[in-house]
Amino acid sequence: MYMDYYLNKTSKLELLSYVTANLENWFTVLGVTHEYNLAYDMLEEAYGPPFGQVCHHQHMKPNTTTRQKQRELLVADKRVGDALYYDLAIYEAVLEIYNRQKNIFLTEKENAHKG
Repeated sequence: MYMDYYLNKTSKLELLSYVTANLENWFTVLGVTHEYNLAYDMLEEAYGPPFGQVCHHQHMKPNTTTRQKQRELLVADKRVGDALYYDLAIYEAVLEIYNRQKNIFLTEKENAHKG
């Protein structure tokens, strides 16, 4: 609502572009809750203990199938999709970065075990 009052659509899209382009500049590691333990392992690799050691298995894994269905139903409603457009765009950018970071992390971890 705040953005609606002060920014027009063009300004909002420019701000969205700025935010998504700078996520990796602002955050060293991005994690997602649907891969909670792996995200903490990545944080521990970047910052050192105690992330993975302390936080593993502290999170109850939600029913991702149910959550995904709920999300699809909500976003299918145009009003909800419009309201969450910018949030979902940022989330998709985070997922893209997370998956890239995850692949690097897992490859390096695998190579460390080989060598």
